[in-house]
Amino acid sequence: MNKGPKISIITACYNSEQTIEQTIQSVLGQTYENIEYIIIDGASTDRTMEVVEKYRDKIDKIVSEPDEGIYDAFNKGVSKSTGTIVHFLNAGDYYLDNGVLETILERFKKDSTLDYVHGILKTIDPITRQTDYYNFPTNTDVKESLIKGYAIPHPSFFVKKTCFDKFGYFNTNYKIAADTRLMAKCLLDLESQGTFIEKVTTVFEKDGISSDPSYEKLRIQEIFEIVNELLSKDIQIEQVYSEDANTMNYLKIWNKHLLCNKRGITSSLNKNVYNKAVIFGTKDIAQMLFMDCQQENINVISFIDNNYFNYTDKLFDTTVNNSEWLIDNLELYDVCLLSVEASHDEEIVKELQKKIPTKKIVTWKQLVSKVLKGTEIS
Repeated sequence: MNKGPKISIITACYNSEQTIEQTIQSVLGQTYENIEYIIIDGASTDRTMEVVEKYRDKIDKIVSEPDEGIYDAFNKGVSKSTGTIVHFLNAGDYYLDNGVLETILERFKKDSTLDYVHGILKTIDPITRQTDYYNFPTNTDVKESLIKGYAIPHPSFFVKKTCFDKFGYFNTNYKIAADTRLMAKCLLDLESQGTFIEKVTTVFEKDGISSDPSYEKLRIQEIFEIVNELLSKDIQIEQVYSEDANTMNYLKIWNKHLLCNKRGITSSLNKNVYNKAVIFGTKDIAQMLFMDCQQENINVISFIDNNYFNYTDKLFDTTVNNSEWLIDNLELYDVCLLSVEASHDEEIVKELQKKIPTKKIVTWKQLVSKVLKGTEIS
């Protein structure tokens, strides 16, 4: 019986013990028969590989070794694949139903000239569980969409392996948008043939690097580097990136976490290590951090403000001191929480690290990123 073209499914993972099993079961549950399943693990330090081992006899190739990031893992997977079609399904993502691959491969069987097929991506907010649907436009809209900064969602993009021979593997110099570059090359190439199907193919949990506000500036930078390269456009990141807008993204995540999970963002601190904090700053974010700490039973010892007018003031009945106080009172606190909103927070962290090298310094944005990922600051 003709099983149809082989499809190589590549799952990249690292410390994914909570999500990898759902992804594996999604692949193994597909009704399409001619599947090669490859898992590339970045030498996980949690139980990821224990979960993978449960399915070893049903997985064609397993690699677990240090890598240089997700695109290095993708490249390893492609080099080991033997299928005609390639698809990347990362840990945590899964197919909408068991018949997705049957539908996709049927398109390739009907039209052997197709180089790629892409469908609709269903996204899930990790905090609210709100669902949304995302599809990249057809070929006629690709240039305009790329110029606007829209990325192509790789979880719903199925491509022939010959495209890697033609356009090259993923450029690992990109940390977020190397997949956009490769897929854009496919869609912009006049000799490549592809089609869009009005079907949800894949479900994507928005808790990865591309969804984290801390990477937003880099994401936009990479996309426009790609646009400038492929479309010869002179687009600068300053035209589209707004620090204020990105700060609002952090605040939205913080607010959703409080409302939906009834937990503060300081819940991402390991309470066995950090339960006495100082807050650097006295403005709105600092005051919000104070109330967040109260909710999580973290004792705020002092606010820090280098504006000398505030040195003798109190905020929420808590003293306000200058940064020299941090050096003289190391035994009183475990962690310094930075409330600065602007992009120069990294500079302040570096300066503080010189003053108090033995103390943990955490920005409020890092706390937000940790609760988004469901991980802990230890």
